[in-house]
Amino acid sequence: MVNERRQYPRCEVSIDGRWLGESGGTTCQVANISLGGCFVRTSAPSVEGLGALRLIFGHTPPLTLAGRIVHAERGRGFGVKFQDVSADVRAELEERLEELKAALVA
Repeated sequence: MVNERRQYPRCEVSIDGRWLGESGGTTCQVANISLGGCFVRTSAPSVEGLGALRLIFGHTPPLTLAGRIVHAERGRGFGVKFQDVSADVRAELEERLEELKAALVA
């Protein structure tokens, strides 16, 4: 049985982004996302630690979220738990997630 530790449901997506971590920056693609975190696809090596994820949602300005790499899968990517998200950024992320969910249903 899988022990589900996520606080928020994830939405399967394909969002371009850039991870800026302690070991440098790399382009990436977000495979799934929630209000609490996401999985970042990249072949670049990663180390657990703090960083920032810049998400590119189509024609809207990029959204930057602080986070911590909580697990890494060599050659696949890593899981990020968002940290210290302000009320404004959280509201913007919530709005963009609702738009993504609506687009999946349409």
